[in-house]
Amino acid sequence: MSKLEAERNRVSRRASSSWEEDADMKTLEPLPLHHRQMAGASLQLQRAAKLLDTGAARATRFLWRYPTARIILLFYLVFVHLVLMYLLHRLQEQADNNTPNEVEESMRLFNRTSR
Repeated sequence: MSKLEAERNRVSRRASSSWEEDADMKTLEPLPLHHRQMAGASLQLQRAAKLLDTGAARATRFLWRYPTARIILLFYLVFVHLVLMYLLHRLQEQADNNTPNEVEESMRLFNRTSR
């Protein structure tokens, strides 16, 4: 039995020493540049998410406390929506009335050297 125990101790010592060597090597190796950049980007993303979250919570609290602000915000959003729809409608009418040559000129796609 002593031979078996000695063999087990030798194997376990070898395994633990190689594991410790691997761990030491891993701690000494610096991270590649792209991993360091990803870690920095992750921190910035977390800060941005936290900032957006706190801003949304504050805005919600403000709108909850002041019903007049909710009504003003609703009218503002409807107004912006209607103005954008009007502009898109006007631009679509203008695009429908233009000839292909006018469209090319307005987008500056024509070749000036050929004229």
